[in-house]
Amino acid sequence: MANPLQNVQLSARNIVSYSSVSLSTSATQESQVIVPVVKGLDIIGFDLQLSVTATGTLSSAKNVLYAIQRLAIVDKSGSPVMDVAGSDLNKLVYWLSPRGTYQTPATSTQNTAETFESRLNLPIKYADQVAYVQVTFAPYSALATSGCTGATVSLGMGAYYGMAQKTMRIYKSANSVSSGVNHLGFNLQDGVTAVIMGWTVGTESYVTDVIFSRFGDIDDYSAIVPQTFINIDTETVSGHETGMFNLYVSPFVISKSNTKLDFNMSSSDTVTVYTIGYY
Repeated sequence: MANPLQNVQLSARNIVSYSSVSLSTSATQESQVIVPVVKGLDIIGFDLQLSVTATGTLSSAKNVLYAIQRLAIVDKSGSPVMDVAGSDLNKLVYWLSPRGTYQTPATSTQNTAETFESRLNLPIKYADQVAYVQVTFAPYSALATSGCTGATVSLGMGAYYGMAQKTMRIYKSANSVSSGVNHLGFNLQDGVTAVIMGWTVGTESYVTDVIFSRFGDIDDYSAIVPQTFINIDTETVSGHETGMFNLYVSPFVISKSNTKLDFNMSSSDTVTVYTIGYY
C-alpha cells in the first residue's frame, strides 16, 4: 500500500476543540475553526478524538462517527483537501495507514460515553496550508433510531507537523449502480495523480467483477473478482473488511477519457469510490 509520507517528524498541536456540544433531536449544528499555521512546516497528519455521551432510552443505536455529519478541511485557496462524512473517517484512516489498521467505532447506547480515537495520515504542504476546518454535527436522530432525548459530543483534532512531499486530497464519489456493467470512470477527478483508490459497496456479494484500466488500452483491462481483493487484503493488511476494498493501484494520472473503472453488478446498490492523490 502506498504511503505518501516521508521524513516524519511528529509534533502535535491542537487545532480544533469542541467540548460538550449538545446535539438536539432534529437540528444540525455547524462550527468553523481557522487553523493556525506553523511557519515553514508541513502538516503530515491529524489526530482525531470524538466522544459521544447518549441520554434517553434508545431502541437502536449507531456508531459514534455518525455524530459528525460533515468534516471539511479547506486550503488557503478555498479548495477542499477533504470533504467527507463522519462515517468515512475510519475507512480513510484504514487506507492511509501504513499497516492498514481498521478500527470499528463503538455504538452509542443509553447513558454511556463512547470514544473514537485515531490518526489520519493526510499531508498538507505549508504552501497550501489550511484556511479552516468546518464541522457539521448531526442531529441526534442520526445516532439513534428512536427514543432519544439528546446527546453531548466532544471533538478534538490535532495537527502533526514535519516534512511531506505533496498535499494529498481526498475525493469521494457516491454512485447508484444497477444490475449489469456500470461505468464509473467518468466520475473520477480528472487530472489528479491517484496514489490510493478504494471503494465500498453496500452488499459485497452483488459485485461480480471490477474492470480497471489506467490508460484506456484494451490490453490493460482486467476483470478482477472480489475474491482477488479479499485475498490481497488478507495478505497485505490487517484483514479484509466486508464491503470495503483497495484497488492497489500504482500512482497514475486520472484521465476521464482514458481511465476505466467498471463495476459489474448482479443487483442494484451504491458504490462509493475514494481517490486519494494530488495535482
